[in-house]
Amino acid sequence: PRAAPALGLSQREQEVLDLVLDGLNNKRIATQLDISVATVKTHLSNIFRKAEVGSRFELARRVERDAR
Repeated sequence: PRAAPALGLSQREQEVLDLVLDGLNNKRIATQLDISVATVKTHLSNIFRKAEVGSRFELARRVERDAR
């Protein structure tokens, strides 16, 4: 997992985050995890809230910063 444990992500949120960081879009994440695109969006919303960010770019920067 690439996210700092301090974010308090669930296992599934962590999986979604890892795929986001790999550059996958919502549809590809949904296919990879065998969930709906709506569920991916829900997980992303929860991740953004926990990380206190508003975009994938900000999320990647937050994860990178926390990894230091």
